[in-house]
Amino acid sequence: MATLPKPPNPQVLRADDGVELSYYTVGSGAGIIIIPGAMSSALSQYELALSLSSSYTVHLFSRRSRGLSGPYPSSVTEPKTPLLRTPGPTDDNPIDLPYDPQFCLNVLKTDLTDLFALVRHTSATSLFGISSGALLVLAACTHRPTEVPNPTIQKAIIFDPPLILSSPLATRDILPDLPSIRRYEAEIGTGDTTSALVTAMRIVQLGPGWLRKCPDFIIRFLTGLIMSAEAREQGRRKGAGEEDEGVVTMEMLAPVLRYDFALVQAMVDDARVFERVAEGRKVLFVGGGGSPGYMGFAMRGLVDAVREGGFEEGMEWEEIGGVGHELFENKRRNGRVELGIETVRKFLAS
Repeated sequence: MATLPKPPNPQVLRADDGVELSYYTVGSGAGIIIIPGAMSSALSQYELALSLSSSYTVHLFSRRSRGLSGPYPSSVTEPKTPLLRTPGPTDDNPIDLPYDPQFCLNVLKTDLTDLFALVRHTSATSLFGISSGALLVLAACTHRPTEVPNPTIQKAIIFDPPLILSSPLATRDILPDLPSIRRYEAEIGTGDTTSALVTAMRIVQLGPGWLRKCPDFIIRFLTGLIMSAEAREQGRRKGAGEEDEGVVTMEMLAPVLRYDFALVQAMVDDARVFERVAEGRKVLFVGGGGSPGYMGFAMRGLVDAVREGGFEEGMEWEEIGGVGHELFENKRRNGRVELGIETVRKFLAS
């Protein structure tokens, strides 16, 4: 495999609350912003950016608390365990959503405000959201009730959003185990990072099928090995005087996953709420054929809602076989960018 060129120097955008947000820019041409998912930061999609850089100016964004970007504001971080006091499904909360709704809305508002600030700063008119980053793109294109003014978005690529549709009830058996977020929060609270990561992976159903069936103690052991290897690599880089290019480790990301869980909860709704995502713009829905079942179900629900709403003209939809949720990650993270890049190029050139 050819050696990748060294990433460019990170750039900084100061958010409305003064926090520094980090992003990288490669290529030339029309601007597109790539928003990563929960276990990623800007450079996790560096190979994807390079694949588009001959025709586009690609901005790789690190959301708050990832890479070199600063933390969430105190309005978000002050409630250290923002869980609802009464666990279990109720008439008002049939899916048993664990977090206080205002906490989730505050996370969504903050992330959208940051994203729109970068859109205005770069003059980019296209967004490419991956996983929970795709939730933000979906929110940006459907005027979610966040009181955040939306800039013009002409094209949007939405890949595998971990969207939970509130109906029909018959699909509950494929939904993520959201009540286990309480267990994740408890493990983070006691400093048991390894167990928290295992719980998080169980919730979102990521990883190969055989891994999902393994007992927790085996997954904890494997996760511990990966964390140790990452720590050794970080130590080597530091000892060699190499620059910190915003690389994130599993240990760094573990406590930050609560904000992605909050985004998931903030976006729970009926599919019809998102029918206008392709109104006045072109939208490409992309899914991995091997991605978790609830993601595929949500994507089909979105596609059907757009069609039933009469906005099909601006929409495209494709499922990429032979790969799962890792499709657009770098190869060292098991990504297979080459399988999906032509679909993306064709859409952006349309």
